[in-house]
Amino acid sequence: MKYFGFSGRLRKNLIVLLPVISCLHQAPKRTFQGRYGGKSCNRINFDPSIHNNLYAVKEKTIIPHYSLSESSENGNTLFEVREITAGTGHPKQFLFLPHRKDYYFFFLSKKGHSRHWIDFVSYDVYPGAMYFTMPNQVHLKERLEPVEGILVAFTEEFLLPDQNLLKELPVLQNLDDRHTMPLAPEEITFLDGLMQQMLQEYQQKQGWQKSMLQSYLHIFLVYLSRLYSRQFDAGTTATNGRQLVKRMKGLLETEYARLHQVNDYAQLLNVSPGHLNDTVKDHTGKSAIAIIHERILLEAKRALFHADLSVKEIGGQLGFDDAAYFNRFFKGRFFRSI
Repeated sequence: MKYFGFSGRLRKNLIVLLPVISCLHQAPKRTFQGRYGGKSCNRINFDPSIHNNLYAVKEKTIIPHYSLSESSENGNTLFEVREITAGTGHPKQFLFLPHRKDYYFFFLSKKGHSRHWIDFVSYDVYPGAMYFTMPNQVHLKERLEPVEGILVAFTEEFLLPDQNLLKELPVLQNLDDRHTMPLAPEEITFLDGLMQQMLQEYQQKQGWQKSMLQSYLHIFLVYLSRLYSRQFDAGTTATNGRQLVKRMKGLLETEYARLHQVNDYAQLLNVSPGHLNDTVKDHTGKSAIAIIHERILLEAKRALFHADLSVKEIGGQLGFDDAAYFNRFFKGRFFRSI
């Protein structure tokens, strides 16, 4: 049995690429200094509680990817709504088990506290907040204290026939990369009532049930999008520039391992590289190439931290034929992101 911290393959990766993966720079608990493999690792933000837990996590050769049918209480493939009470959450063996979901997930928390990591950033789940995730992100559960609330999960297929319309909603675009939304008392009352209506319809199994649930879900997502726009200043109507940024990010999700240059994405979007770069910078404060590199870097960190693959194998999966070049690419950009 292999464990993080003791695998020969993982140890070799850490020696080659420095121990930056376990530093999880988005959680600045304290500053860690040390030397690994003869190379300095200075001023890396490091959460000691996470490091200690890594030794108790079984190493996975790949990151598990769960469909809704695998995660659902009743094996539902497209949609699920259910109440969570103390004792009905995930068992302890899921603590710090990295995984992906291929569906949208929304949880209205009513009681108890928990903490989850999504792509190396921690999020607290607390009463009076809506916690939500998007498909294909990498999740880790850090704390599994009893929580109570109500969840709604659904796939992109369930959004049909209004998929294109609904996917334009701010809460599903999630351009600001948020995952918890604090709620006012009247907002909690509205959402809890709506979700309870969904639950009642879901359990009754009457005629035209799918249409009813899709209608409830449409209202649910529009209401949350209003709150999202108000809290995170996403705006209810995307400008042409914001739409262009969204389209580029959508392409990145499928092409990051194949296309690494701004010109590649500009051609697919039928704009000039200069216009694409200027637009991205206006709306994000970052250049287009920086956005591309960030997406590649995220996938590299996911693989290096959660999978038992060599540097060469990971680089190859991300479109780098030269392992040495991938090594330089990763180290240089990781430390600039800290």
